Amino acid sequence: MSSFINLLKKSKNEKKTESFKWFNNAEIVFYWLKKAFTMTFILIHFDSEQRNQVEAEMSEHAIAKIYTQL
Repeated sequence: MSSFINLLKKSKNEKKTESFKWFNNAEIVFYWLKKAFTMTFILIHFDSEQRNQVEAEMSEHAIAKIYTQL
């Protein structure tokens, strides 16, 4: 997975300046991610009987929120 992420960034605080190169290991990771997202039930109907959890994270560049039913 890290090889796939490295395609998109140069280092922690720098913008990517070199050209985009798609290697075989990135192809393998992309195939695995595509399969995981299309073969797994990601979205399900809300069940009011289950416990709920909300997580939030923030950095200089992004805000992420995750809502989970446990």
